[in-house]
Amino acid sequence: MNEEINKLVKYDSFIQLYFHCIGVEGHSVVSAYLFGMGVMGLITPTGLILPSLAMVNVNYRQWLRFCMPLVLIFTVVLICLLLITNRYPSYW
Repeated sequence: MNEEINKLVKYDSFIQLYFHCIGVEGHSVVSAYLFGMGVMGLITPTGLILPSLAMVNVNYRQWLRFCMPLVLIFTVVLICLLLITNRYPSYW
């Protein structure tokens, strides 16, 4: 019983414990978070997206129509990369 408690105490948060229990490495969790932030940064209307679109006289609907195929391609590629890095972590 003490061994199990000692194993659980070494994790800083519940998220680390959860991903360890389901067999996902820490670097995969960080990569997934960063990939998600990058993809969402293309379509979220905050930060530099709206001022940049206003400067070039492109409305947000046109931007989404242009950006959505790219977002889908990026998402598929990044999911494949995450699956590969989680399956073969020693190569990375």
